Amino acid sequence: MIDWRNGFKPFKIIFEENARNGQITWRKRLSSKPFRLLFRQERQAIASGKGKMEQGTVNMLIPIIGAVIVFVSGLVTWYLNERSKRIYEEYKRKEDKYSALIRSLRGFYVDSFNKELQTEFLNQLNLCWMYCPDEVIHKAYNFLLMVHTAQKYSDEEKEKAVGELILTIRKDLISKKPLVKTNLKPEDFRYLRAT
Repeated sequence: MIDWRNGFKPFKIIFEENARNGQITWRKRLSSKPFRLLFRQERQAIASGKGKMEQGTVNMLIPIIGAVIVFVSGLVTWYLNERSKRIYEEYKRKEDKYSALIRSLRGFYVDSFNKELQTEFLNQLNLCWMYCPDEVIHKAYNFLLMVHTAQKYSDEEKEKAVGELILTIRKDLISKKPLVKTNLKPEDFRYLRAT
């Protein structure tokens, strides 16, 4: 039995003088008899080819290995749980932002042309730079190009642009991938006002 109360020091530094060149070297060595005695029989059994551990050593290692397995499995479970929570929270945040963006699209319909909704859409589009993939932003700017009052596009082209924007938003929500990189440049940002 190892007595931990009497200042147990597991290693002892040994200085040796080399007989050939006279240099002094040092090495670490187990300094405690209990440590050496604990594993001596196991080392002898392995060296003799029997390869069996003492039952006492096995009984000592089983709870340690069990504790390590429980700790590691708990850590993995915690990590996976936190990761799924983060993905769900990010999904809900994106869903709320996209819902506001889509609701404000009504401001561009011919029968409404609501300037407040158009301004809300432009504000939501500016916020898209924080959480949307590049493709959503490009499709939104393409839609704005189609509905711009100075440009004349057919209703079919405008509907197609809206459909592409909605489809891109849907694909982003289905993928549930966090935004990690972008190819957008500062000059891609456009400050627009409702007219």
